[in-house]
Amino acid sequence: MVKKIRIILGALGCLVLLSGCKDMSSSNELVARKKIDVYETYKGDSLKVAFSLLPGDKCTIGKKKVEKMLAYLEVVCPEKGHGWVVLGDGYEIMDVTRR
Repeated sequence: MVKKIRIILGALGCLVLLSGCKDMSSSNELVARKKIDVYETYKGDSLKVAFSLLPGDKCTIGKKKVEKMLAYLEVVCPEKGHGWVVLGDGYEIMDVTRR
């Protein structure tokens, strides 16, 4: 009886360890709902627009968020580049799980 319990616990332990081996990463994605300016940097008083997002454009949200007078969110946009958007309206943030 004790031997069966050990085997079952061992098998459950292996399953738990193997379940952590899936190659899945979760990240957030920004989807523009209207035209949004993306700035080169959040530093300084005069912000220079690096590029603009059009409705439907998608960007990956970076790891940094900066709060000053306004809050800025780092974004990485395919074929457009890297920059900062002002936190607010005009976009939707979606949780995306990639395999």
